[in-house]
Amino acid sequence: MNNGNNNGGNGNNGNGGYGGRNGITCYECGKAGHIARDCWSKRGPMRPNQQDDEVHVFVRELMEEKKEEKRKRIEDEQRMLKEEDDRRRELDIAKRTEEMKMQLQADIEEKWRRQQEEAANRAREERQEVGKEISPGISPQSKAITNGKAKRKTRRQTKKKNRGKTEARSSSSSDTSKNCRTSASESSEDSEEEARRIVHILRAEKQKQKPRKTQGRVRPAKRTPPSVYEKGECSRRSETPTAKGETVTEEPRTPLTGGRKGVSAGCSREGFVDYTLKVLHASVLKTEVRRKVESVIDKKMDDHALVAFVKKKVRMVNTRNRTVGEVIHNHRRHAHTQPVSCPCEHHLLTKKDGHILTRVSEIKNEPMFVRNAKNVTRPDEQNSKRDIIQGISMAIAHLKGRTQEEMNFDSCVKTENGKCAAWIEGEVRNWASKNQGLVLVPVDRNPGDTVLICPVLYRHGFGSTFTWNPDYESVGKPEAEVLARCKKESEEAGLTEIGRWKSDGKLGRSYVISKDKDLQRWRPIAPACNDPAVLVQRRGARALHCLVTRFSRRKNFHLKSTMELKEDLENAGEILSREGCDMAMGRCYNIKEMFSSISHASVKDEVSDLVMHFEEQGWRQVRVATRGKLCHMSKTDRKEPGFVTVKLDMIRTIVEYDVADAYMMHGGVVRKQIIGIPMGRTTSQCWPQ
Repeated sequence: MNNGNNNGGNGNNGNGGYGGRNGITCYECGKAGHIARDCWSKRGPMRPNQQDDEVHVFVRELMEEKKEEKRKRIEDEQRMLKEEDDRRRELDIAKRTEEMKMQLQADIEEKWRRQQEEAANRAREERQEVGKEISPGISPQSKAITNGKAKRKTRRQTKKKNRGKTEARSSSSSDTSKNCRTSASESSEDSEEEARRIVHILRAEKQKQKPRKTQGRVRPAKRTPPSVYEKGECSRRSETPTAKGETVTEEPRTPLTGGRKGVSAGCSREGFVDYTLKVLHASVLKTEVRRKVESVIDKKMDDHALVAFVKKKVRMVNTRNRTVGEVIHNHRRHAHTQPVSCPCEHHLLTKKDGHILTRVSEIKNEPMFVRNAKNVTRPDEQNSKRDIIQGISMAIAHLKGRTQEEMNFDSCVKTENGKCAAWIEGEVRNWASKNQGLVLVPVDRNPGDTVLICPVLYRHGFGSTFTWNPDYESVGKPEAEVLARCKKESEEAGLTEIGRWKSDGKLGRSYVISKDKDLQRWRPIAPACNDPAVLVQRRGARALHCLVTRFSRRKNFHLKSTMELKEDLENAGEILSREGCDMAMGRCYNIKEMFSSISHASVKDEVSDLVMHFEEQGWRQVRVATRGKLCHMSKTDRKEPGFVTVKLDMIRTIVEYDVADAYMMHGGVVRKQIIGIPMGRTTSQCWPQ
């Protein structure tokens, strides 16, 4: 009875042994007939409370970091053990090598000593044999005379042996033959002297052989080239003249001051040319800035987990210092055709036709730092502190917590005691204020130089290049309306499938700069970096370039590199020679004139013919990599991960869009280019091909 009650009527109530009158109920959906494990609602999308939030992600990343640290620690220990084994093995090898060296040296010394003993014994035996043959009938007077002559000859021959003019064996044999008349009592002394002389001669010959081996390794003396200073970060030409052929004996001194030295870069096999490269020291201490940020977060929040999470999300971003050109160049503000006044009468500078037109490098008594527009300015201490405070305030503005008190950020900036050759931005602006009213323009093909131009001359150059040029026509609509129409046309043409529309894009602001050879000639610049369709244009240009490179070389003069020019000319010469031609005449055109005068209709026709040529061969699309420059063609319509599909007929659409929407800003007016290749776009390089 109790068993039936405990089981809820096991198998008797028709509920399958689960008991109860209503049967089983699901805890997920609340319905009867199934349990939560088999509930169908769990197969659907997860509820929001089951999804991983940022805290879970942070904990997971923290665990992964611990695992990574453990793995790195194990790898470091294994590496250290391996290095220790290698070091022990190297020490053993060095020890064995030293033992072998000492053994070899001992063998050599033993052999040398044995040779000396043999030579001494041989000399002693020869003297004894000669002493036995001496005649006993020699008078004491003649014996004394003979003995004196023999001693004098022995001394003379000893000097000759020391000078290295004779050999040891010949000298010993000659001396023994000449000493045949000496007495038997002096034979032992002469043999010892002869042995010492032989040893001395052998040592002299051994020393003579050493310089002969090392003589061929001596390199001839090379002349030290004069030092050269790079035109770069605060470089200054040396004022001390150097005579021709003069050799620099001392190390060239860098013009940098404040205890900072230049970096010497070797760039020649014959010698080293010293280039002075500026080494800039960062005045902002990143470690101290991060410590300040973490202290601010600790004081603003109470939850330790959130504090650790926010600290982990903090990122330090370094911004580069501005150059002199970025501070003083103001040609973009004067790129218009509005009425301007001539301020040339207030400046004592070089003038042409009554207007100022001169280079900064040609003006006397100008600071060396501002003559090169590529020189980098150093940050100001007050500006650095203001930037740090502003950056920290913007970073923690979204955090809710206690009000932050004012903090001292003096420790975040390093004060420089020595004098630095680089100027701060304020000093550069003060120098530029002396030329107020003039236009400071960079020079084409010489970015380090700056030109001072009268606003009247610059207005005339800009107007003749853009505004008054018949190749451009005025649109008469504001920029926002033009961009909205371009976006609509792009969506209708299906270009958004190739690349997204840049919502914050703008039309390029055109301007002109002077040419280096002639300052009165102008080069037009129309940047399109912020164009809303820049991604579509870039991918379309790469697809078009792929078609051009795959085109037949017999019908195309496109070169991937100038290194291929020689090979192509040789192949063309062989083909002409086989056809019986002995001379070829060509005609040269001004490529810049062709770019500026080519019609848009001819460009579209050529692109259409090129696409049709590949369509006839069965090609369907060009796959363009989303990262990198890889492109390849395909005869199918299949897609591939990591690539964007650009069909051949879509290339025509991209070119037609670029031709129809070649807009740019001329001052405050929107104008459209109707003739010539549009400037500044990525497709501009492929169209002339």
